[in-house]
Amino acid sequence: MKKLLFISSICAAMFFAISCGNNNSKTDTHVHDDGSTHQDHDTTKPVQQEFNVADTTKKDTSAHTHDDGKKHTH
Repeated sequence: MKKLLFISSICAAMFFAISCGNNNSKTDTHVHDDGSTHQDHDTTKPVQQEFNVADTTKKDTSAHTHDDGKKHTH
């Protein structure tokens, strides 16, 4: 009887060790503070756009003509 309990306890310990060790292989999931688990988020950032802002304090002093023929400067 003691031999049977000893073998059963070893088998149970091996079963729990093997079954609990399989959860560590999931590297594409994570756990939040609230305990929810899901796949990782996409963390790739979009390409940053570049903008060239013209100097708006500089006045255009060149004269030009409109469709009605009037000339003026800005």
